[in-house]
Amino acid sequence: MKPELLLNPETVARALLLKTRGLGRGSLQRILESFGSIIPLFESPDRLDHKTVPGINKKLISLVQTNLEKWNIEKAIDRLKKQGIGLVGRNDPQYPKLLAETYSPPELLFYRGDLALLDKPSVAIVGTRNCSAAGREIAFKLAAGLGEIGVVVISGLAAGIDTAAHRGAMQTGQTVAVLGTGLNRPYPARNRQLHQQLAKSNLIVSEYSPETGPHPRNFPARNRIISGLSKAVLVVQAAERSGALITADFALEQGRDVYAVPGAVGDFRHRGCHMLIKQGAGLVEEVEDIIDYLHLQSDFIVEQQTVTISLLAGHVLDLIGFKPLHLDQLVESLENSLGEIACALLELEKKHLIISLPGQRYQKSQDVRHLKIESSQTGEKQL
Repeated sequence: MKPELLLNPETVARALLLKTRGLGRGSLQRILESFGSIIPLFESPDRLDHKTVPGINKKLISLVQTNLEKWNIEKAIDRLKKQGIGLVGRNDPQYPKLLAETYSPPELLFYRGDLALLDKPSVAIVGTRNCSAAGREIAFKLAAGLGEIGVVVISGLAAGIDTAAHRGAMQTGQTVAVLGTGLNRPYPARNRQLHQQLAKSNLIVSEYSPETGPHPRNFPARNRIISGLSKAVLVVQAAERSGALITADFALEQGRDVYAVPGAVGDFRHRGCHMLIKQGAGLVEEVEDIIDYLHLQSDFIVEQQTVTISLLAGHVLDLIGFKPLHLDQLVESLENSLGEIACALLELEKKHLIISLPGQRYQKSQDVRHLKIESSQTGEKQL
């Protein structure tokens, strides 16, 4: 059952008002100080003038009045409902608490998906769009590891590290994408399918109205939301002028921890991470490092449980270690058909016992360390 969309009429009214060109948060605040609510102004636009709202010029007031007469709150709510879009504002109790504590939080967040994810422990994973295959794999594995212990992974749905982080988190847990465009404008285009998957089973959010296209100025601004929603920010591969470093800067301003993954000396894609480490960022090589930094283990690792799997899945799990193993190696080691092995792998993935990596490779999930695995025919397996 999908959670009900949050569409408070007062919040929708504020969203409509903010569509007025030239009206920013400061002007909105002055109007709220004078009237307390925006809704009555839609009923009587003439109540708004330069005397009732000092500090706003007549031209802007005239423009706002025109828009108040033109726009309709109920129709706006209906449009958002039809598009499956919810809206949470700073006036709503559901507004994410971590974000509300930051300097200059967004007035509004449009969203698709499960808004409750913003109340769970979260870590941001960000990095360069032009990452290496190794960087992509590291981001994927770290995100998957965080997902296993119930930590939501926050990222920006950009190509490269962001995409790998989202995909890794989706393998084992949950993830939130913070967009630099409106919800109806997937960007980059290559991530359209991932965008849809996240909206359906996880969460995507944006401070921009749904039809807002990609504007360069919006992406650095959305980075403050990525860090603001997170307990910490992890940078995986970033050049000296990478946008990921903007996120790290916001994190420091917001009092968040910053971590970085080191890499090869001389590779420009790691220079930003090395710079952060020199400045005191926590060095991360594996998910346990993040757990230690944030003291997450005692709160989020689950008690030991028993999981039953098929006999073949047990044999496959015996062969797969905590380092990636290629499908071809499994086929060579077992006498079963490719189709049978594929079914066993799917069974293990569904039960979160293994992680599927790019390039038909697999490795054991960290969950295995905390589970009793039993075969349906042979009894308990010792791992």
